[in-house]
Amino acid sequence: MNIKHIIDHLGIHPNKKLGQNFLIEENAAKKIIEWANLPKGCNVVEIGPGLGALSHDLAEAGHKLCLIEIDNKIAKYISLQFATKENVTVLHQDVLEVDFNTIFPGEPFYIVSNAPYSISTPIIEKALEVKERVPQMVFLFQEEVIDRICSQAGDDDYGRLSIWVQSQCDIERGDRIARDNFFPKPDVESRLVRVTPSKNPLIPEQVREKFLKFIGHCFRQRRKTLRNNLRSLGLDGEKISATLNSFDISESVRAETLDMNTLYRLFQKL
Repeated sequence: MNIKHIIDHLGIHPNKKLGQNFLIEENAAKKIIEWANLPKGCNVVEIGPGLGALSHDLAEAGHKLCLIEIDNKIAKYISLQFATKENVTVLHQDVLEVDFNTIFPGEPFYIVSNAPYSISTPIIEKALEVKERVPQMVFLFQEEVIDRICSQAGDDDYGRLSIWVQSQCDIERGDRIARDNFFPKPDVESRLVRVTPSKNPLIPEQVREKFLKFIGHCFRQRRKTLRNNLRSLGLDGEKISATLNSFDISESVRAETLDMNTLYRLFQKL
């Protein structure tokens, strides 16, 4: 499958606004699918299929596919490509507006994504909304985003995204996918990451949204102290100080130095 030939034939011009960098190398596509290690015949949601570099191999492997593509011309093209495939459905829609409850209703599904890097964080958060139905998510992201997801307390990249994903999932870095495998070549490095929802997450579902809001305020202004950031939640300064002292934490501490478990204990107390 010559992706460059297809691009030229259809007169498609990669859209910078949509962050389109098409996967063009078959070997790279096979490497991604092999690393995803999907169960035979499982349901798969592919976010950002582009011109189908991954989709064709996934369909041939017998998976039931739902391809979500926002670009009108590309959605029409892949709809025609898979018109005779009963195991493939194409959704011409913005993934951030898709109701995942309407996809494979009542059944589990796996997520594979080579979506634009500009919406990496919203895609992860969107996927985590239905994590009870998703045994595994495999993303191809800008390496910088994966560094943020995997960061630990004290790291420069440690923040809201790190805690939000790690509090609910197990994370495994995959290999880099070289820039030469894309057209046009991205300006950044790309890497695979496997996100597996935990069976026993740190944060109970009933308080997840409140905890995310709390974490957002903790890191609201990174150079401010945690105490001052938490004041933006409307919490009493003396109560914050007393709580920090009860955990033997300095009032001058910044959120980036505290691990996830400590922040959750503070959340529970406050």
